[in-house]
This record gives sequence, C-alpha cells and structure tokens, in this order.
Amino acid sequence: MQIFGEPPEWNDSASALLKQFLETPTGQVFLATLGAQRPAFTAELTTDSVALRAKEIQGYEACISSIFRLATRSSSSPPAEEKPAYPDVDDDNQWADVDKNKPE
Repeated sequence: MQIFGEPPEWNDSASALLKQFLETPTGQVFLATLGAQRPAFTAELTTDSVALRAKEIQGYEACISSIFRLATRSSSSPPAEEKPAYPDVDDDNQWADVDKNKPE
C-alpha cells in the first residue's frame, strides 16, 4: 500500500465503501483505536512543548476530520468553500461599525 505521493481521485464509490466500512464492527474498532491514539496534552509545561503538543493535536484532529469528510463526500456536491471568518481587513465597506469609529 502506498500512502505518499499524489492520491488517486476520490469518488462516490470510494466514499460509500469507506462509510460502509466505518459502520461495521471492524470499522468501529478502527475508530475507537484512532480515538485512543489522540496525543495527550501532558507534556512538560514549557512554551515550546505546549505549542508543539497543540500542533500535534491539531494535526491529529485534521486527520480524523478528513476520514469522516471522505466517508460523506459526494462528487455530485463539490466540497464547500471555506468562508473566511472575517471580512477583508482593508475593505472598510465590509465592516458594519466603520462609521461609528470615525471621529466627527
């Protein structure tokens, strides 16, 4: 099994098979095992170790999210575009309170 390099195209059939697998007893054991492998936040409490551990946890959570996203993805509905959390900082028209902050 090759896990590095360009991944093959993911399609509806692959999504259905992954979803079907995750619903089996083996798939449930797989998910429970992944859950047990979550990095613990018990490193030494230094700034560097906490930052590193936080990144490890973020990477782990991104990987788990990818598994569920792949299991529910459909080619008929393209992946939703991520909307930025805030409007463009340089575009004053997108900020509702822009007039309130201008001195009179």
